[in-house]
Amino acid sequence: MRRIQTLLAALALCLALTACGSADALRQENEALRREVETLTAENAALTEENTTLAEENQALAETREENPIDAFYGAKDSWDTTMEMNSIAAHWARAWEAEARNAAQWLKGQLPLAEDRDIVDGYLAGTEEQIRRMDVMAVFGCADLNLPFEERMRSSGSIRSVLWSGAYQRLWRDTFYQLLSVAPEAGLTGERGYQFAFDAQAAQAALDELKP
Repeated sequence: MRRIQTLLAALALCLALTACGSADALRQENEALRREVETLTAENAALTEENTTLAEENQALAETREENPIDAFYGAKDSWDTTMEMNSIAAHWARAWEAEARNAAQWLKGQLPLAEDRDIVDGYLAGTEEQIRRMDVMAVFGCADLNLPFEERMRSSGSIRSVLWSGAYQRLWRDTFYQLLSVAPEAGLTGERGYQFAFDAQAAQAALDELKP
């Protein structure tokens, strides 16, 4: 009998210790979960703040795009007497964006201490140049006889092909410009806080004046 009582006491003690051990394990698990929740909450708050900042920067860049001096200047030139004049103005517009993109690349490279990073910027410009070479072929898909080889297609697409080339050329360099601004370590905005446009409206107008007979 005494042996049974001893065994029962030992069993009760084991159950009590197991219960205590289980309670300790649960407390530790709850504490670990609480810390994990706190960490996730802090990370979520940081991501929310980062997304808000990115949204503000993207909005600022979008507003800058709408207000840029190049499109404001050439966009106002909406009277075309001939296709040749249209082509000439479109070409000047495209070259203005190329010059601005190349200027932005130099500005960006000035903020990069490592040559390998500056080389990447140069490679990005080379990529735009390669895109333009391909677009010279693709831009006239909509107005040429696609059953003809490229050289014959160019002759059959008329003078409008040059306008299409310039339009594609302009968009590619504009996109390149804004992409370069978007990755700058300094504020990729225009104005006093960041990049300064190199475009000279007076010089651009003088170049257009020379087109007139």
